[in-house]
Amino acid sequence: MKKILFSILLLTVGVVIGVVVTSFLSMVASKSFINIVRINYQIEEQIKAIKAKKNADIKQAIVHYRNLVEASSSPGLYCFNDKRDLWSIDFPFAAVILGKISKSIPNQAKGAERVAAINRAMLADALEKSGDTKAANYEYAKAANIIGLGNDIQKLKKIVQTIMSHDEAFLEMENQYTYTETK
Repeated sequence: MKKILFSILLLTVGVVIGVVVTSFLSMVASKSFINIVRINYQIEEQIKAIKAKKNADIKQAIVHYRNLVEASSSPGLYCFNDKRDLWSIDFPFAAVILGKISKSIPNQAKGAERVAAINRAMLADALEKSGDTKAANYEYAKAANIIGLGNDIQKLKKIVQTIMSHDEAFLEMENQYTYTETK
């Protein structure tokens, strides 16, 4: 009996040590992963800037170069800041729970598609305000189709205007997620 209890205790201690070591290694690896994401983002922004220049769209090139500078500068974009502790040692345990919760949400994939469609509709709104109605109508139509509104672009515009009416509140959160430049 003592032998069995000792074996179970030894096995339990081994599992606990394995979990802690794996969590620690995951925490360390996450910083490398964030750097990989940052590098990929920078490459994408540089490619987009080059394409915009080739298309003689200097304003768009400036936007992409500005994004490139923000991603590569210190402090830069908050999501890429090395000092930000994104991953604690207990994150793997929380991730399991969050994974179970997100799987229990019905139509989660549809929600992600809707978010992408709303983002596309906000782009269309900006294009429309800049005078590029052809591109705006294309983006509106694509967004309306994704959401399932068919050709009802007016309803989509209403939805986007409602969302964009909260822009000021969104900007109030900026200090939580970005760094301000100090001179």
